[in-house]
Amino acid sequence: MRTSPRSTAPLFAIGFLLVQAACASEELIRLPAVEVNAPAPASEAERIQAHLEVVLSELRAADASHLSAAQRANRESHIETLARYRDTGLFPLNAVDPERPVPVFRDEAGTWCAMGYLIASSGAEGVAERISRTRNTAFVWELVDDPEVVAWLEENGISAEEAGRVQPTYGPCAGCYYPPQLHTGVSAEYAAIGVLSAALSGGGIAVNLPGVAEMRSPAWRGSYGLLAGALSLGVGAAGVGDGGASTAIGATNIGLGAASAALGLRTLLMRNGDATAARSWRVYPVTGLDDEGAGRTGMGVEVRL
Repeated sequence: MRTSPRSTAPLFAIGFLLVQAACASEELIRLPAVEVNAPAPASEAERIQAHLEVVLSELRAADASHLSAAQRANRESHIETLARYRDTGLFPLNAVDPERPVPVFRDEAGTWCAMGYLIASSGAEGVAERISRTRNTAFVWELVDDPEVVAWLEENGISAEEAGRVQPTYGPCAGCYYPPQLHTGVSAEYAAIGVLSAALSGGGIAVNLPGVAEMRSPAWRGSYGLLAGALSLGVGAAGVGDGGASTAIGATNIGLGAASAALGLRTLLMRNGDATAARSWRVYPVTGLDDEGAGRTGMGVEVRL
């Protein structure tokens, strides 16, 4: 079969751009890798102490003239309590999430976070206990819907913003045990992106099916299929090697993305009246191992001239 340079040049350009888009989208959405060597407890304690030192300076420098005398007295007392808490160097361990720093109101050993310590030591231990049982990893800004927390902040002359500064997050600890399912689970962010990109590719497949693609406006149908397919291929490549649900979502996206991209390309080729060339192109997922034995996924474009 003879194919003119005019008809083949755009095809190679489309294939090249499709590969580049898939690679770029993979880099954009790839989730941070899990830290293999989590910070040692000593360095983590030093980090938290440094954070609290900065917060103490901010609290002392803040204008409290709008507060009542009772609020100012309570505030000053809590600032001194926070300074003593900082000096102890005893802070919660994050045995909750092995992948990222999170707030821990009270850990399994009973160690309070900074805000938990302030609330509990002020006589409101019941409030602190309830939060640790029901919302142990909540940020302070998430607790502003709790009337008792709001009342405590008001009584003690501390704003929600200041309480948020007091509350640190705690990184994964080297000596903590994490249940295996936490390592293989899928993050909410990746699940949401994966579902959205799969739905977009599903739409790309639907509008480019044979019989549909020949209808009016084939240009946008084909372009949409290509772009949605490239996005799904990138999303799939980012999660397919992570294990568990991430691999399932990634593999689904790779399959749907390849189909959407291939059908979109077919529609664009048929728009140019080159149905034979359209049948000779194929976009497909590629999996394998790199030189170090790590799994890799990508996309291939096959051209038969």
